[in-house]
Amino acid sequence: MLTVDDFITKFSKYSDQELFEVYQNIEGYSEHAKMALAHVIETKGGLNRLTNSIVESQQFAGETQK
Repeated sequence: MLTVDDFITKFSKYSDQELFEVYQNIEGYSEHAKMALAHVIETKGGLNRLTNSIVESQQFAGETQK
């Protein structure tokens, strides 16, 4: 079984998009994973920064497809 530190190491390597996908599906994860995800998101600036980054990426992708 993975520890909180193991999950922190794993999630720290994730992109904002990957972190957001885990966040959206967090109910399927262990308590250790939930704690680690909260820690990594907070370390990277919090949930608001994460969601803003996702929105900006989606807007940029939409603009480049025009």
